[in-house]
Amino acid sequence: MPENLKTKACLVIDNGLFVCVAEMLAREFGATYYYSPWECSFPYSNEMLIGKGLPGITRVDNFWDKLDEIDLVVFPDIYMGGLQYHLAKPTERGGHGMRVWGSRHAEELEMYRKESKRVMKDAGLDIGPWKEVVGIPALREYLKYNENVYVKISTTRADSETFKSENYRMIEPRLDKLEHRLGKKKDFMRFIVEEEIKAAVVNLGYDGYTVDGKFPDQAMTGVEVKDKAYLGRSMPYSELPRQIQETNAKIAAILEKFECRNFFTLEMAVDKKDTPYIIDPCARWASPPGELCTMMYANMPQVMWAGGNGELMNPTMAAKWGAEVLIHSDWATSNWQPIWFPSKIADQVKLRNHALIDKKLYVIPQLAAEPAPIGAVVGGGDSPEEAIDSVKEACKQIKGYGVEIPVEAFDDAMKEIEKLKGSGIEL
Repeated sequence: MPENLKTKACLVIDNGLFVCVAEMLAREFGATYYYSPWECSFPYSNEMLIGKGLPGITRVDNFWDKLDEIDLVVFPDIYMGGLQYHLAKPTERGGHGMRVWGSRHAEELEMYRKESKRVMKDAGLDIGPWKEVVGIPALREYLKYNENVYVKISTTRADSETFKSENYRMIEPRLDKLEHRLGKKKDFMRFIVEEEIKAAVVNLGYDGYTVDGKFPDQAMTGVEVKDKAYLGRSMPYSELPRQIQETNAKIAAILEKFECRNFFTLEMAVDKKDTPYIIDPCARWASPPGELCTMMYANMPQVMWAGGNGELMNPTMAAKWGAEVLIHSDWATSNWQPIWFPSKIADQVKLRNHALIDKKLYVIPQLAAEPAPIGAVVGGGDSPEEAIDSVKEACKQIKGYGVEIPVEAFDDAMKEIEKLKGSGIEL
């Protein structure tokens, strides 16, 4: 029997990317509070405005004072595993005994790449060739003699997102910029350099949740056009591609050990022999398709309420197919970005780092080192074409200075779906 969540209060502790999760919960819970970190020696007022004024959401700047009123605490993102354990720990052991939805220390599988690869290899997963390189000088030398590799940093994504080095000549300007940005860290920053999976044919990922290593009877999987779009289908878990089911089975005991209660995926590249190679673990709501998941998993508030107590509830899927396109704006990197759209498509527009001020929606600048998407537009339907058309129609109604929405990326997504079919993977 579903719980009457109108009598409950939830708290979302986030880093600004998944305000849309709080907006989803606010439609079901009697009270929804939102907190994102802002504390430092010289606080920046922008950080204290995220979530402010949004319908059904109360922004709080000190969540500790609210805990006595909270029935469920939700962590859509990573970096706060220790806090999650403390809040969930029984009161007789010094904790708060609370329901907590979050990845707990499963976040370490995403944060610490070197250690994560060892864990996955021990679990029987294929991870592909890789090497740890310490310092920019050593990285330069390595890239001079190794082409078509991916360079990654653990934990601190603002230092550098993952980038591909096709050859040293092409990547040298980026290394110059990164070296300048890192300063003295350039000598000891640790990089994971992964060889390209040369035999890879398609990429796959499980776009669903887990509760202590158990998986629901319905889920979503699909294809991503990097930093642009996503197209996926919901289906019975038993009909998911074999590679996803087998990979999840191998990682399940680790997720149970960590008490992971969140979305979790192991992105993989599948070669011609149907062997999956793990590219990246993602122990949170991804983006994409996390924004789409707030729509596709129609009973997600109930799922999170049960999951926060260690109970696996199966989802109700809102559509057979779902589509998502990311919203971009270079202007928003260092400037306030107003966004306008009609209220009738509000459920399809999922913004990041935003607030409602003087009855106007703003994406608040975060002084990021590099431009990042400011949100997404989502839609569903009985076919991929219907889902895409739903998104495209909504995109026509979104206005903002410097805003770009790459709906043409759906053409590439459809091609990826066809590639899956050609490899014997039917979505």
